[in-house]
Amino acid sequence: MKNLYSNNIRILFVACIYAICILAIALLGIMGNSDEQALRIAHTHFSSETISVGRAYFTWGAVSSILSRLAKLAVLIFCIYKHRSIISFLEHKIRRKTLRLIIVVCFTLVSLHLISFPFALVSDYLRKKMFGLLASNFSLWIFRYVVSTSVGILISIIAVILFISTVTRFQRYYILFPAAVLLFSLAGVLLYPRVILPLTHSTHPLENTALAPKIAQMLESAHTPVRAIFVLDESKYSKQVNAFFTGWGPYREIYLFDTLLKNYREEEILAIIAHELCHYREEHVIIGIIMGALGLCAGMILMNQICIILFKHSLAIAARDMEIAHLVLLFSILMFLAQPIKNSLSRAMERRCDSYACELTGNRQIFAEMEKKIAIANRSDVLPHPVYHFWFGTHPSPLERIESH
Repeated sequence: MKNLYSNNIRILFVACIYAICILAIALLGIMGNSDEQALRIAHTHFSSETISVGRAYFTWGAVSSILSRLAKLAVLIFCIYKHRSIISFLEHKIRRKTLRLIIVVCFTLVSLHLISFPFALVSDYLRKKMFGLLASNFSLWIFRYVVSTSVGILISIIAVILFISTVTRFQRYYILFPAAVLLFSLAGVLLYPRVILPLTHSTHPLENTALAPKIAQMLESAHTPVRAIFVLDESKYSKQVNAFFTGWGPYREIYLFDTLLKNYREEEILAIIAHELCHYREEHVIIGIIMGALGLCAGMILMNQICIILFKHSLAIAARDMEIAHLVLLFSILMFLAQPIKNSLSRAMERRCDSYACELTGNRQIFAEMEKKIAIANRSDVLPHPVYHFWFGTHPSPLERIESH
């Protein structure tokens, strides 16, 4: 009993430190960048109203995100403290260990998603509606939310059960599990646009006759054949603008939001396609998956050591005893600490693609104007705090993208 009490105190202490770190970085993000030189540069490209709207939009999202993280942390702590009672109850009711494992995993992950719903409602539906970015009604929004959340829960449950099975059965789980994740990720990249994306969006091939020859000429100049360029019907749901690349090998594809095609000039659309083309030709998806698998390998080794220090037993024992909430807490902390590394790699890739787009189109001014229009359309935070951006920024800031080109 004394050991259990000591373990709970250590867990609570670590959880408090984690919560303080989340709050501190989020507070910096809400404060924004008040550097005078950055403010002067921002006002040369954006109006005071645009900067203010972007800051307000970010603040609403940041506050919701903070509260969601803290609520999830509270759920995890509750599950950790009640772990022995839950397992004892299930042992009396269910004989099969595999079924008990599935129930514990489902209970933990579904609880985390349920507690995050009110914050998603504020940060996604209400925030977008307040700032004029939402094009759908509540029923359509809730449909998309339920579908995407259900898919996320299912994938998470499969991943956790695979993790538990690997850790409990194989001594070199820190190699086997990342290898399995790598393979599933490669398959998932191909399945996403064919299986998951159609659940919430409809797509069709790009058929703009005026753009087609210009795109073909650009692809020829880049010596990169593209399997397909698709248009995503985002205008049914929101007014946000985006584009993304997915796939690998012969199945690489580019997706453009229809809001982009409706509101941007041909030169700007070509600049965006050129940016995505760089992701395509340099296999950034595969690089990201491989780097993620390597990071997961190192993370599992570190996770085992932290587990020994914090829980006084190895990762294998925690997995065997179905300490799902314990493991989710550890994984969440490690992912939080890994964010700067992961996002630094992402920003480096985005900078590379920005430069490539300017080189391929031969018009840096068009690229800068396009980035400015997208920042305004998406209510982007023009002046993010450097620390917050270093930690959570997946792309260079709008000012960096505009000024560097």
